[in-house]
Order: sequence, then structure tokens, then C-alpha cells
Amino acid sequence: MSDLEALYIFLNRSITTEMIHFLCSTTTSIIQVHQKTQENALNNYGYPSPPQSPTKSKHSIPSLYHFIKRLIEHSHVQVTTLMTTLIYLNRLKEVIPPNSVGMETTHHRIFLGSLLIAAKYTNDSSPMNKHWTTYTDGLLTLREVNALEIEMIQYIGWDHLRFQNEDLIKCLAYFLEPIKRKLRMKQEHKITDQLNQLQYVQQQEREQQQQHRELLEKQRQQREQQREQQHHSLTQSSTSSSLPSLVSSTSTSSSSTFASLMSATLPRKGSMQSLQSEIKMELESPSVSALEKDNNLRIPLRPLRLKPQNKPSAIPNTKRMSSVNLAAIDTLNSSLNRMSLNFSSIDLNEPLQSI
Repeated sequence: MSDLEALYIFLNRSITTEMIHFLCSTTTSIIQVHQKTQENALNNYGYPSPPQSPTKSKHSIPSLYHFIKRLIEHSHVQVTTLMTTLIYLNRLKEVIPPNSVGMETTHHRIFLGSLLIAAKYTNDSSPMNKHWTTYTDGLLTLREVNALEIEMIQYIGWDHLRFQNEDLIKCLAYFLEPIKRKLRMKQEHKITDQLNQLQYVQQQEREQQQQHRELLEKQRQQREQQREQQHHSLTQSSTSSSLPSLVSSTSTSSSSTFASLMSATLPRKGSMQSLQSEIKMELESPSVSALEKDNNLRIPLRPLRLKPQNKPSAIPNTKRMSSVNLAAIDTLNSSLNRMSLNFSSIDLNEPLQSI
């Protein structure tokens, strides 16, 4: 954690009793002072010493703690100005010999001089020396306060009146360390909370991604099922629609094949094809070969019985003779007699098949 952040937090606090005690401890560590002797103390030879001469001070000397507390109450000094005195106290401690001994008010004078310099250096407007004299409640006079300011500057030096944030951080390390510890713990808790929040967010994202994948998989399965159902329905419909056509085409082709076969193998009775086949058979028979010796033969033909026409026929029904091949006539006649074919029953108007 940054020291500047801890310093900023500390300087924005109010003045506490702990700060005043710390200032008292630092001030008393600079120089030693004589303790107040008893009025009736014995001398080195065992005889009581004569009474001391009365002092000019009309007020008793207050303790350093009460003196500092009264200065704070009168001057309304801020924490920044008050704690900056630690810098000048530490620098004064470096230049004063450690075996030096001061009088009873030396600690009061040292702290007042440090506070006076800190107030004038850190603030654009600060109390004047006469005001500081008033704040001492008569412990020091104005001449003593002016002399005190000059002596403090001479001891510290003009070049050492300046200070940086690092100097203040070093002097206030006692107060800044707990603040930094708290800030560090707070930061750790914050980081822990952020990590927990991040883990929670990542967990939520993983769950959402898993749900999204499951949804996509479910949709894919539904689409596959729909495609399978559509394919199955289309297959059933195509099969059911093709069966009648297949049956009809099969039956039609079978009937046409059967008809063609029948027409090809079994000619209709009385047709010209049947007559030709019969004539061919008769010609190939041995009886016809005997008749082939004669060239011509004249035979009478029976008149044909024709069906009545719309208009009366003008041709009279007479017997006619024709000169035909004897062998063909004989074969035809024998075929007609064998089959008992009656030419009168033949309808000439009926269309004949091609020979």
C-alpha cells in the first residue's frame, strides 16, 4: 500500500491524545532538564541548605502535556502543522549535544519554537509572536518568544527548514504503519471479493455456455427428428402413390401382352388371317398336289348374300363364272366344306385385317 495514501488519511484525522503524548515523548528525548529540588534538601555535608531565592514567575510551570494541549486549543492548529513539528524536533536533536542539560522550561521552549516555525512555513497566514506569547499563559514573554524563534532557526539552519513528503512519512512511521496495515487488509479483502466475484461470473458464464450448448444440441436433435419424420412421411406417400400405378401398369402391360400374344398366336375365327393359314395348310396337303396337274377349272360360285344397303342395289343376283386357278379353287372349296363355312354369313362391310 502506498505511504502517501496512508499519510493523506492520517493528516485528515483529528488531533488525538496519542499524538500529544508522542510529541511530548519526542520533545523530552532531545535534552535533559534539572528536576525541581526540595526546598529543605540536605547539602553534601549533611546540613540543610539555605532557602532558595524567590523566582519572578507568578505562575507555576505546567506539565508539557498540558502546555501542548493548551497551545492547540488556543491556536486551533491542524494536524498537518502540529505533526510537522516532529521534523524540526528530530533535526534539532541531531545538532544538540547529547550531554546537554536545560532548565525546567527548556522542553516548553523547544516545542513552542518548533510549532512556531512549522506554522509559519506550512501556512500562508499564521499567528504572530505576540499571539503565541498570549497562548503560553504568561510562561514566556514576547522578548523571549522572539529570541526563541531566532535561536531555533540558528540551530536548525535556513537550508533545513524545507522538507519533503518522505521526511514527513519517516517521522510519522509510528502512526502510518497501522493505517497501512488496515489498508493492506482492506485491499486484500477487496481483491478476495473481486476474485470471488470473478469466479462467480466465470461460473455463471460456464453455466450459460453449457446451457447454450445443451439448447443447441436439443435443437439439432429436434431438426434431425423432423427431417427423419419428413423423410419417412415422404417415403410412405411415394410408396402408396406408386403402388396403384404399378398395379395398373402391370395389369395393363400384362393384358396388352396377353392380348398381343393371343392375337399373335390365336387368330380370330372367321378372320382373313385364319383363312390364309387354313389355305396355306391345305395347299401343303397331299390332295392339292394331285390336282396341280390340271391347269384350269371352271366351277360355278354360289351367289354372296350381302347385307341390305341404304340404297337398293341395281346389280341383279345372277350366277357368275370365273376362270380361276383350279388348284386354288379346289383347296378353298375343301377348306370351306371342312370348316362348314357359310360365306353368306360374312359381312363385306366389316373391315378386314391386312394380309
